[in-house]
Amino acid sequence: DHYELFYNRYKNAYDNNPELFKASFAKNCFDSRGTGQTFGNYIKTLKESVQLDDLEEHDGVCITIGNNNSSSDKKLKNYCEENFGISLDKGIDAIGKGESGKYYIFEAKYITAQGGGQNHQVKNALDISLISNEKCHGVAVLDGNFVIRNNYSLIRSVFSNMDDNKYNSKYVISATEIIDFLSDN
Repeated sequence: DHYELFYNRYKNAYDNNPELFKASFAKNCFDSRGTGQTFGNYIKTLKESVQLDDLEEHDGVCITIGNNNSSSDKKLKNYCEENFGISLDKGIDAIGKGESGKYYIFEAKYITAQGGGQNHQVKNALDISLISNEKCHGVAVLDGNFVIRNNYSLIRSVFSNMDDNKYNSKYVISATEIIDFLSDN
């Protein structure tokens, strides 16, 4: 089933480089608090990281988190509305430009356990992955204990929102896959 394929893709990313996988998203991979800022810190370490003002002019693959302060979410949200014609209810975590010049908006979530709150956050990220127009596409960045703890039943529970007809797993990736994703798109 698609859960097994999805889990195996993540498991391969983890097995190839466990430290990168953990470091790419969370300081403490078993604690979900503060992961948004840690995700931003990870993006800033990438050589493809640029300031929001440089995103459009930059040639090739690049990604931005805005300016990494409390107003970054709002700036990224406003950028999406002004440049892509997309009005978002909530802020997003990053905007990237692919090799083709198409833009991608990223919503990152780190999953620590199964349950209503986590499932709701996953659904919010998955809903971002449904955004699509000629200028940009949404991508859900999901990582967490389902891989680190080798917990297949957790991924089935967390991704129970995924409907084969609604969500496309191409647009659901690990933080470790962001640059490869942008390079391929």
